[in-house]
Amino acid sequence: MPEPKRILIAPLDWGIGHATRCIPLIEGLLQLGQQPVIAADGAPLHLLRQRFPELGWTRFPGMVVTYSKSKSVPWAIARQLPAILKQAYSDQRVIERLIREQKADAVISDNRFGAYSLKVPSVFLIHQLNLRLGRPFRWAEPLANALNRYFIGRYHDCWVPDFQGQHSLAGALSQCHLPGIPLHYIGPLSRLKPCETIHKPTSPDFLVMLSGPEPHRTIFENAILHRFCGKNDRVVILRALPLGAELPEHSPNIVMYNHLDDAQLAELIHNARNIIARAGYSTLMDLWTMRRYAFLVPTPAQPEQEYLADFHHQKGGFRKVLQHQLDQLPTDCHLPPFGMTEAGNDQLLLSHLSEWLATL
Repeated sequence: MPEPKRILIAPLDWGIGHATRCIPLIEGLLQLGQQPVIAADGAPLHLLRQRFPELGWTRFPGMVVTYSKSKSVPWAIARQLPAILKQAYSDQRVIERLIREQKADAVISDNRFGAYSLKVPSVFLIHQLNLRLGRPFRWAEPLANALNRYFIGRYHDCWVPDFQGQHSLAGALSQCHLPGIPLHYIGPLSRLKPCETIHKPTSPDFLVMLSGPEPHRTIFENAILHRFCGKNDRVVILRALPLGAELPEHSPNIVMYNHLDDAQLAELIHNARNIIARAGYSTLMDLWTMRRYAFLVPTPAQPEQEYLADFHHQKGGFRKVLQHQLDQLPTDCHLPPFGMTEAGNDQLLLSHLSEWLATL
Protein backbone atom coordinates (compact mmCIF):
# COMPACT_ATOMS: atom_id res chain seq x y z
CA MET A 1 0.00 0.00 0.00
CA PRO A 2 1.31 3.50 -0.79
CA GLU A 3 2.24 5.73 2.10
CA PRO A 4 -0.59 8.04 3.29
CA LYS A 5 -0.33 11.60 2.02
CA ARG A 6 -0.19 14.48 4.48
CA ILE A 7 -2.62 17.16 3.25
CA LEU A 8 -2.76 20.65 4.77
CA ILE A 9 -6.36 21.91 5.05
CA ALA A 10 -6.39 25.74 5.19
CA PRO A 11 -9.82 27.43 5.42
CA LEU A 12 -10.37 31.17 5.29
CA ASP A 13 -11.16 32.52 8.76
CA TRP A 14 -13.89 35.04 7.88
CA GLY A 15 -16.62 33.31 9.87
CA ILE A 16 -16.87 29.53 10.24
CA GLY A 17 -18.59 28.59 6.97
CA HIS A 18 -15.33 27.86 5.17
CA ALA A 19 -14.23 25.60 8.03
CA THR A 20 -17.49 23.67 8.18
CA ARG A 21 -17.39 22.81 4.50
CA CYS A 22 -13.85 21.48 4.95
CA ILE A 23 -15.25 18.81 7.31
CA PRO A 24 -16.52 16.49 4.52
CA LEU A 25 -13.18 16.92 2.72
CA ILE A 26 -11.32 15.85 5.86
CA GLU A 27 -13.72 12.94 6.39
CA GLY A 28 -13.21 11.84 2.79
CA LEU A 29 -9.43 11.94 3.09
CA LEU A 30 -9.57 9.96 6.33
CA GLN A 31 -11.84 7.38 4.71
CA LEU A 32 -9.25 7.00 1.96
CA GLY A 33 -6.49 6.43 4.50
CA GLN A 34 -4.79 9.82 4.21
CA GLN A 35 -3.47 12.20 6.90
CA PRO A 36 -5.16 15.63 6.84
CA VAL A 37 -3.48 18.36 8.90
CA ILE A 38 -5.51 21.38 10.02
CA ALA A 39 -3.91 24.77 9.25
CA ALA A 40 -6.15 27.49 10.65
CA ASP A 41 -6.66 30.05 13.40
CA GLY A 42 -9.36 31.46 15.66
CA ALA A 43 -12.87 30.01 15.50
CA PRO A 44 -12.16 27.78 12.43
CA LEU A 45 -9.22 26.16 14.22
CA HIS A 46 -11.26 25.66 17.38
CA LEU A 47 -14.16 24.13 15.44
CA LEU A 48 -12.02 21.73 13.40
CA ARG A 49 -9.90 20.66 16.39
CA GLN A 50 -13.07 19.98 18.35
CA ARG A 51 -14.52 18.00 15.44
CA PHE A 52 -11.27 16.05 14.75
CA PRO A 53 -9.34 15.88 18.05
CA GLU A 54 -7.13 13.09 16.74
CA LEU A 55 -5.72 15.13 13.82
CA GLY A 56 -2.49 17.05 13.69
CA TRP A 57 -2.83 20.81 13.46
CA THR A 58 -0.80 23.97 13.09
CA ARG A 59 -1.70 27.59 13.64
CA PHE A 60 -2.03 29.58 10.39
CA PRO A 61 -2.67 33.19 11.46
CA GLY A 62 -5.16 35.10 9.36
CA MET A 63 -6.44 38.64 9.02
CA VAL A 64 -9.34 40.17 10.89
CA VAL A 65 -11.53 41.91 8.30
CA THR A 66 -13.85 44.55 9.72
CA TYR A 67 -17.32 45.36 8.40
CA SER A 68 -19.45 48.43 8.90
CA LYS A 69 -23.08 48.51 9.99
CA SER A 70 -23.95 51.01 7.27
CA LYS A 71 -21.44 50.46 4.45
CA SER A 72 -21.78 47.65 1.90
CA VAL A 73 -19.59 44.56 2.05
CA PRO A 74 -17.84 45.39 -1.29
CA TRP A 75 -17.00 48.82 0.10
CA ALA A 76 -15.54 47.27 3.28
CA ILE A 77 -13.45 44.83 1.22
CA ALA A 78 -12.27 47.58 -1.15
CA ARG A 79 -11.20 49.77 1.78
CA GLN A 80 -9.10 46.92 3.19
CA LEU A 81 -7.87 45.56 -0.16
CA PRO A 82 -4.22 46.62 0.32
CA ALA A 83 -4.09 44.79 3.65
CA ILE A 84 -5.85 41.75 2.16
CA LEU A 85 -3.32 41.55 -0.69
CA LYS A 86 -0.46 41.96 1.77
CA GLN A 87 -1.90 39.13 3.84
CA ALA A 88 -2.17 36.91 0.75
CA TYR A 89 1.52 37.33 -0.06
CA SER A 90 2.41 36.77 3.58
CA ASP A 91 0.29 33.61 3.62
CA GLN A 92 2.26 32.21 0.69
CA ARG A 93 5.53 32.48 2.60
CA VAL A 94 3.94 31.01 5.72
CA ILE A 95 2.41 28.08 3.85
CA GLU A 96 5.80 27.09 2.45
CA ARG A 97 7.18 27.03 5.99
CA LEU A 98 4.22 25.00 7.26
CA ILE A 99 4.67 22.51 4.41
CA ARG A 100 8.31 22.00 5.42
CA GLU A 101 7.47 21.69 9.11
CA GLN A 102 4.55 19.33 8.58
CA LYS A 103 6.20 17.42 5.73
CA ALA A 104 3.01 17.97 3.74
CA ASP A 105 2.49 16.47 0.29
CA ALA A 106 -0.25 18.90 -0.80
CA VAL A 107 -2.46 21.75 0.41
CA ILE A 108 -6.19 22.44 0.02
CA SER A 109 -7.12 26.08 0.54
CA ASP A 110 -10.74 27.12 1.02
CA ASN A 111 -10.83 30.68 -0.31
CA ARG A 112 -7.50 31.63 1.24
CA PHE A 113 -5.83 33.36 -1.69
CA GLY A 114 -2.21 33.00 -0.57
CA ALA A 115 -2.27 29.41 0.72
CA TYR A 116 -0.61 27.93 -2.36
CA SER A 117 2.78 26.33 -2.69
CA LEU A 118 5.42 26.45 -5.38
CA LYS A 119 6.69 23.05 -4.26
CA VAL A 120 3.69 20.77 -3.73
CA PRO A 121 0.28 20.47 -5.47
CA SER A 122 -2.16 23.12 -4.28
CA VAL A 123 -5.96 23.16 -4.59
CA PHE A 124 -8.21 26.21 -4.33
CA LEU A 125 -11.78 25.57 -3.15
CA ILE A 126 -14.26 28.28 -4.18
CA HIS A 127 -17.88 28.67 -5.28
CA GLN A 128 -17.61 32.30 -6.45
CA LEU A 129 -15.92 32.09 -9.82
CA ASN A 130 -18.03 35.09 -10.91
CA LEU A 131 -18.00 37.80 -8.26
CA ARG A 132 -21.10 39.97 -7.87
CA LEU A 133 -20.51 43.43 -6.39
CA GLY A 134 -23.95 44.92 -6.88
CA ARG A 135 -24.79 48.57 -7.16
CA PRO A 136 -22.98 50.97 -7.18
CA PHE A 137 -19.86 48.82 -7.72
CA ARG A 138 -20.96 46.91 -10.81
CA TRP A 139 -18.44 48.85 -12.90
CA ALA A 140 -15.64 47.26 -10.82
CA GLU A 141 -16.73 43.64 -11.38
CA PRO A 142 -14.32 42.99 -14.31
CA LEU A 143 -11.39 44.19 -12.17
CA ALA A 144 -12.52 42.18 -9.14
CA ASN A 145 -12.95 39.03 -11.23
CA ALA A 146 -9.56 39.53 -12.87
CA LEU A 147 -7.95 39.70 -9.42
CA ASN A 148 -9.96 36.68 -8.27
CA ARG A 149 -8.85 34.63 -11.27
CA TYR A 150 -5.24 35.78 -10.90
CA PHE A 151 -5.03 34.18 -7.47
CA ILE A 152 -6.97 31.08 -8.54
CA GLY A 153 -4.39 30.74 -11.32
CA ARG A 154 -1.60 30.42 -8.72
CA TYR A 155 -3.03 27.01 -7.81
CA HIS A 156 -2.68 23.69 -9.59
CA ASP A 157 -6.40 22.85 -9.38
CA CYS A 158 -9.66 24.65 -8.66
CA TRP A 159 -12.48 22.70 -7.00
CA VAL A 160 -16.03 24.06 -7.01
CA PRO A 161 -18.39 22.73 -4.30
CA ASP A 162 -21.39 22.72 -6.60
CA PHE A 163 -22.97 20.94 -9.56
CA GLN A 164 -22.32 22.12 -13.08
CA GLY A 165 -25.36 23.10 -15.09
CA GLN A 166 -29.04 23.28 -14.25
CA HIS A 167 -28.78 21.70 -10.77
CA SER A 168 -26.30 24.33 -9.57
CA LEU A 169 -26.87 25.72 -6.05
CA ALA A 170 -24.79 28.85 -6.65
CA GLY A 171 -26.26 29.72 -10.04
CA ALA A 172 -24.23 32.16 -12.12
CA LEU A 173 -21.69 32.57 -9.30
CA SER A 174 -20.15 29.14 -9.92
CA GLN A 175 -20.78 28.55 -13.63
CA CYS A 176 -17.67 29.68 -15.46
CA HIS A 177 -14.84 28.56 -17.72
CA LEU A 178 -11.36 29.51 -16.56
CA PRO A 179 -8.86 29.13 -19.44
CA GLY A 180 -5.69 27.36 -18.37
CA ILE A 181 -7.00 26.38 -14.92
CA PRO A 182 -8.14 22.79 -14.24
CA LEU A 183 -11.71 23.16 -12.96
CA HIS A 184 -13.60 20.39 -11.16
CA TYR A 185 -17.18 20.47 -9.88
CA ILE A 186 -17.16 18.20 -6.83
CA GLY A 187 -20.76 18.71 -5.64
CA PRO A 188 -22.04 20.52 -2.53
CA LEU A 189 -20.07 20.01 0.69
CA SER A 190 -21.88 19.69 4.01
CA ARG A 191 -20.86 18.25 7.35
CA LEU A 192 -24.44 17.10 7.97
CA LYS A 193 -26.04 13.74 7.27
CA PRO A 194 -29.79 13.37 6.56
CA CYS A 195 -31.54 11.75 9.50
CA GLU A 196 -34.75 9.82 9.94
CA THR A 197 -35.80 11.37 13.26
CA ILE A 198 -39.57 11.48 13.71
CA HIS A 199 -41.01 14.94 14.25
CA LYS A 200 -41.41 15.62 17.98
CA PRO A 201 -44.23 17.61 19.62
CA THR A 202 -41.57 19.81 21.25
CA SER A 203 -39.81 20.59 17.97
CA PRO A 204 -39.39 24.34 17.37
CA ASP A 205 -41.78 26.34 15.27
CA PHE A 206 -38.76 28.29 14.03
CA LEU A 207 -35.11 27.32 13.89
CA VAL A 208 -32.92 30.39 13.30
CA MET A 209 -29.42 29.75 11.93
CA LEU A 210 -27.21 32.79 12.44
CA SER A 211 -23.94 33.09 10.55
CA GLY A 212 -21.44 35.50 9.07
CA PRO A 213 -18.98 38.09 10.35
CA GLU A 214 -19.60 40.82 12.88
CA PRO A 215 -21.29 43.22 13.31
CA HIS A 216 -23.91 41.72 10.97
CA ARG A 217 -24.23 38.47 12.92
CA THR A 218 -25.15 40.35 16.10
CA ILE A 219 -27.46 42.75 14.22
CA PHE A 220 -29.35 39.77 12.80
CA GLU A 221 -29.52 38.13 16.23
CA ASN A 222 -30.98 41.28 17.78
CA ALA A 223 -33.55 41.57 14.97
CA ILE A 224 -34.62 37.96 15.55
CA LEU A 225 -34.93 38.50 19.30
CA HIS A 226 -37.03 41.61 18.69
CA ARG A 227 -39.27 39.63 16.32
CA PHE A 228 -39.89 36.60 18.57
CA CYS A 229 -39.43 37.62 22.22
CA GLY A 230 -42.69 37.21 24.13
CA LYS A 231 -44.50 35.49 21.26
CA ASN A 232 -46.21 32.09 21.29
CA ASP A 233 -43.78 30.52 18.80
CA ARG A 234 -41.21 28.05 20.07
CA VAL A 235 -37.90 29.34 18.70
CA VAL A 236 -34.37 27.89 18.72
CA ILE A 237 -31.49 30.23 17.80
CA LEU A 238 -28.10 28.85 16.78
CA ARG A 239 -25.60 31.67 17.31
CA ALA A 240 -22.64 30.32 15.27
CA LEU A 241 -20.18 31.08 18.09
CA PRO A 242 -18.06 27.92 18.56
CA LEU A 243 -15.68 29.73 20.93
CA GLY A 244 -18.60 30.34 23.27
CA ALA A 245 -20.08 33.56 24.60
CA GLU A 246 -22.47 34.71 27.28
CA LEU A 247 -26.05 34.19 26.21
CA PRO A 248 -28.17 37.36 26.07
CA GLU A 249 -31.37 37.67 28.06
CA HIS A 250 -34.44 36.40 26.26
CA SER A 251 -37.99 35.27 26.88
CA PRO A 252 -39.02 31.67 27.84
CA ASN A 253 -40.23 30.84 24.32
CA ILE A 254 -36.65 31.11 22.98
CA VAL A 255 -33.79 28.63 23.41
CA MET A 256 -30.29 29.73 22.36
CA TYR A 257 -27.15 27.73 21.66
CA ASN A 258 -23.71 29.08 20.85
CA HIS A 259 -22.84 25.94 18.90
CA LEU A 260 -24.09 22.37 18.39
CA ASP A 261 -22.41 19.25 17.11
CA ASP A 262 -23.30 17.85 13.70
CA ALA A 263 -25.85 15.29 14.89
CA GLN A 264 -27.69 17.80 17.08
CA LEU A 265 -27.80 20.36 14.27
CA ALA A 266 -29.04 17.80 11.75
CA GLU A 267 -31.83 16.72 14.10
CA LEU A 268 -32.95 20.31 14.65
CA ILE A 269 -32.97 21.09 10.93
CA HIS A 270 -34.88 17.88 10.27
CA ASN A 271 -37.52 18.51 12.93
CA ALA A 272 -38.04 22.30 12.85
CA ARG A 273 -41.38 23.40 11.44
CA ASN A 274 -39.74 26.38 9.72
CA ILE A 275 -36.15 27.57 9.27
CA ILE A 276 -34.81 31.11 9.04
CA ALA A 277 -31.22 31.50 7.85
CA ARG A 278 -28.78 33.79 6.14
CA ALA A 279 -28.33 33.15 2.43
CA GLY A 280 -24.69 32.15 2.88
CA TYR A 281 -23.53 29.40 0.56
CA SER A 282 -22.35 27.03 3.31
CA THR A 283 -25.80 27.30 4.90
CA LEU A 284 -27.46 26.59 1.56
CA MET A 285 -25.33 23.46 1.12
CA ASP A 286 -26.38 22.28 4.60
CA LEU A 287 -30.06 22.89 3.80
CA TRP A 288 -29.73 21.12 0.44
CA THR A 289 -28.15 18.11 2.14
CA MET A 290 -30.96 18.02 4.72
CA ARG A 291 -33.55 18.62 1.96
CA ARG A 292 -35.15 21.55 3.75
CA TYR A 293 -36.41 24.86 2.41
CA ALA A 294 -36.01 28.01 4.50
CA PHE A 295 -36.75 31.70 4.75
CA LEU A 296 -33.52 33.28 3.46
CA VAL A 297 -32.54 36.62 4.97
CA PRO A 298 -29.57 37.98 2.99
CA THR A 299 -27.05 40.10 4.85
CA PRO A 300 -27.91 43.69 3.88
CA ALA A 301 -25.60 45.14 1.22
CA GLN A 302 -23.86 41.80 0.62
CA PRO A 303 -24.35 41.16 -3.13
CA GLU A 304 -23.48 37.45 -3.02
CA GLN A 305 -26.20 36.67 -0.48
CA GLU A 306 -28.67 38.98 -2.18
CA TYR A 307 -28.08 37.12 -5.45
CA LEU A 308 -28.38 33.67 -3.84
CA ALA A 309 -31.60 34.62 -2.01
CA ASP A 310 -33.12 35.98 -5.24
CA PHE A 311 -31.93 32.98 -7.25
CA HIS A 312 -33.48 30.40 -4.92
CA HIS A 313 -36.63 32.45 -4.32
CA GLN A 314 -37.24 32.51 -8.07
CA LYS A 315 -36.58 28.76 -8.38
CA GLY A 316 -39.27 28.15 -5.76
CA GLY A 317 -39.43 26.54 -2.34
CA PHE A 318 -37.12 28.98 -0.58
CA ARG A 319 -38.52 32.39 0.32
CA LYS A 320 -36.52 35.60 0.49
CA VAL A 321 -37.23 37.87 3.46
CA LEU A 322 -35.46 41.20 3.94
CA GLN A 323 -34.04 41.81 7.39
CA HIS A 324 -36.10 44.95 7.99
CA GLN A 325 -39.25 43.00 7.07
CA LEU A 326 -38.94 40.27 9.72
CA ASP A 327 -42.01 41.64 11.49
CA GLN A 328 -44.00 40.69 8.39
CA LEU A 329 -42.81 37.09 8.48
CA PRO A 330 -45.91 34.86 8.62
CA THR A 331 -46.12 32.45 11.53
CA ASP A 332 -48.89 30.25 10.13
CA CYS A 333 -46.92 28.92 7.16
CA HIS A 334 -44.95 25.72 6.85
CA LEU A 335 -42.13 25.27 4.34
CA PRO A 336 -42.04 21.49 3.80
CA PRO A 337 -39.00 19.30 3.11
CA PHE A 338 -38.19 18.77 -0.55
CA GLY A 339 -37.05 15.76 -2.50
CA MET A 340 -33.79 15.76 -4.46
CA THR A 341 -32.69 12.79 -6.51
CA GLU A 342 -29.09 13.96 -6.17
CA ALA A 343 -29.20 14.17 -2.37
CA GLY A 344 -26.09 12.60 -0.91
CA ASN A 345 -22.72 13.58 -2.34
CA ASP A 346 -20.32 11.19 -0.60
CA GLN A 347 -19.52 8.96 -3.56
CA LEU A 348 -18.94 11.87 -5.95
CA LEU A 349 -16.53 13.45 -3.47
CA LEU A 350 -14.69 10.20 -2.71
CA SER A 351 -14.32 9.45 -6.41
CA HIS A 352 -12.83 12.87 -7.06
CA LEU A 353 -10.49 12.68 -4.06
CA SER A 354 -9.28 9.24 -5.18
CA GLU A 355 -8.48 10.49 -8.66
CA TRP A 356 -6.65 13.52 -7.26
CA LEU A 357 -4.64 11.48 -4.74
CA ALA A 358 -3.48 9.21 -7.55
CA THR A 359 -1.73 12.21 -9.13
CA LEU A 360 0.30 13.12 -6.03
